[in-house]
Amino acid sequence: MPENFTPVSVQQIEELLKWTLSENKTLTVKGRGGKTGFGHLMETDCTVSLEKLSGILNYDPAELVMQALPGTPLDEIEAALSANNQHLAFEPMRLGQLYNTHAESGSIGGTFMANLSGPRRFKAGAARDHILGIKAVNGRGQAYQSGGMVIKNVTGYDMSKLLTGSWGTLSIITEVIFKVLPAPQTSQSLCVLNQQPEAALALMTKLAQSPHDISGLAYLPGDLSKHYLHYDGIDDDTSLTMIRLEGSVLSVAERLKSVMRLIPHKWRTETMQQEASQQLWTSIRDVSVFTIFGNTPVIMKLSIPPAAATAITDFIKASAGVHWYMDAAGGWLWISMPEVLATTLIPGIRQKVAMHGGSAVLYSAIEKIKKTVGIFSPQPAALVALNKRIKESFDPGNILNPGRLGLV
Repeated sequence: MPENFTPVSVQQIEELLKWTLSENKTLTVKGRGGKTGFGHLMETDCTVSLEKLSGILNYDPAELVMQALPGTPLDEIEAALSANNQHLAFEPMRLGQLYNTHAESGSIGGTFMANLSGPRRFKAGAARDHILGIKAVNGRGQAYQSGGMVIKNVTGYDMSKLLTGSWGTLSIITEVIFKVLPAPQTSQSLCVLNQQPEAALALMTKLAQSPHDISGLAYLPGDLSKHYLHYDGIDDDTSLTMIRLEGSVLSVAERLKSVMRLIPHKWRTETMQQEASQQLWTSIRDVSVFTIFGNTPVIMKLSIPPAAATAITDFIKASAGVHWYMDAAGGWLWISMPEVLATTLIPGIRQKVAMHGGSAVLYSAIEKIKKTVGIFSPQPAALVALNKRIKESFDPGNILNPGRLGLV
């Protein structure tokens, strides 16, 4: 059984890492355990949980900056922001439901180390674009910091952005500083019904490039949307193109009118009010729309040029039991499939994605499938070498989450 550690200070983390090095042991690093299903299974000697390194250290609503310990629950962060009518604009997805963990919200440190973003990604940027600074301890047991409490901080190397998306393989973060933004007063979604993927993609591209400040653009085929549509005269094959507008009540109303002028009168539309709209966008954000089919053991996220989306969906449509939807204005394609298809279908999908300059990440699967197809798309030799040099620089003993990403 691996030894479990729950440090309560930076000093304890430094001591733990130095002891780990001296004893030639390896560490599983986690925040609150909400994302343990991502990546390969790790057989390490010890587990370190950051859940006791929790709390908001500094929050200045006027300066739009917050500083927190890594184990602070995301719920706690968002509650503090909501009390001041502010939010995390990158809309971080929550993986607790996907991985059937009890840590539904996860931690703020884990959110940034996983670079988790949601449907607002194409407008607001990723988590990486909102981090301002970190304090951390590397695999050598050395504490360091990067960035700070000001948005325009250009001193030294921006280590915080390098660590964002590293999934705990480079350092253990002990503090994170990030920017926040005013929250919208209201949210409303316009639904365009019964579009084919090509037409929906063209509309989403047009709206993403429009001046109407759209904050969400997604497309659900009929097999998914029928569980969320409650309008008369709609059959089970009706697709749903979601257009989200956020802001003040007056601004949303005026922009909604402008968006309606861009949509041909022959297309049927419905307006989804705030509560229903938020529920659906939360399902899209957390990939929980797939749960309507029961167990969906294999889930992939494709990051692609929007123009490539229909070519890839045409490729996968012929496979029974495969479901998909578009998010981030067509820049993301989420796919679920049965285990029996995964090892044959995923390499073909990745080949299609690579032809269009995109990438594919396996978010959920049994370990046998992960080992066969890998977590990430195959990388060029130069990128593999770069990843190896970065890992050796931060963690030469390969003690932090070894093998989790399968990159080095």
